[in-house]
Amino acid sequence: MPLLDADDLADFIASRYRYASKIVEVGVGFQFDTALALKRKRPELRLVVVDKNPESVEEARRLGLEAYVDDVWNPDMNIYRGSSLIYSVRPPPELLEPIHRIAKAVGCSLLIRPLSGEYLSLPDETKWLRITHGRARLLLYPQR
Repeated sequence: MPLLDADDLADFIASRYRYASKIVEVGVGFQFDTALALKRKRPELRLVVVDKNPESVEEARRLGLEAYVDDVWNPDMNIYRGSSLIYSVRPPPELLEPIHRIAKAVGCSLLIRPLSGEYLSLPDETKWLRITHGRARLLLYPQR
């Protein structure tokens, strides 16, 4: 099922991170809408998608995306280094902490598009910004 706010999410990332040279989507699964929309808006951007499922990564590559198999519990930090932003669309709540750790280690911002209506227990709860951009409801942990 297509993500109805994928274009709004991609638009937010493309406009807010217009000078970024590398952005990583964690846990892409088989939901490529946001990554493909972002590539259309910023074709020069090095956009990397990551998932622990090799079949998802293979499909992403068939669609022309740079994709890697990785497990956020034991990440290959070379995949994430140099990123201005790491984002994840509807990540399972148990993955928030390891994704947050990766973003902090890299020194980049983290953007979460939660499942609609889902309450998330966020690491460093008070530092997150709640953002609405079009139909997209987002949580942003900015690096300062």
